[in-house]
Amino acid sequence: ESYPTVDFQFGHLLSKINIKVAKASGNADNKVVVKSVTLAKVKDSGVYNTSVRNEYTDNWLANTTTSSFTKTSDIEVDHETATAVLSEGNEFLLIPQEITGDANGIQVSINYDFYDPIYGKNEKDEDIITGYRKEGNYTVSGALPSNVVSNWMESKRYTYSIQLSSKGNEILFGTPTISNDWDVEKQIG
Repeated sequence: ESYPTVDFQFGHLLSKINIKVAKASGNADNKVVVKSVTLAKVKDSGVYNTSVRNEYTDNWLANTTTSSFTKTSDIEVDHETATAVLSEGNEFLLIPQEITGDANGIQVSINYDFYDPIYGKNEKDEDIITGYRKEGNYTVSGALPSNVVSNWMESKRYTYSIQLSSKGNEILFGTPTISNDWDVEKQIG
């Protein structure tokens, strides 16, 4: 007997989070290499509720337990444009959840190596950078802001742009971007 095919629609149930980092223009001659990005106080488990009934709204019920998640990187950042420090496929895939923007909310930490330039002269007797000397390894942290994004939604990509302030390299957040391009159409299989 021949049975008809059954179409299933597949979509992303998680949120995709990426981080872009720029160094301050005051550090234009310094070299900054991001070594890792950590998100802390992230809800780490939950239950996804769904139904075969069309009138039911699928939803996440995230537990209250939290964890930290770290992604390694080895990316040198620029001062003119923010550089994605997590490569495609290496972003955070996390349960949709509320962003509170305070000390109790999700925290981001950037670990980076900071290099001072070594100057020399070229054949025209002009100062040029001939190399770098590692000045130190630093970690800075801050709460993810909630002024634009207060909730991560499923199947959305969120990209947070961070600028490290001059020398002290505190975190300064730009406006995060939200894209629907991660899940433009459902995958059928």
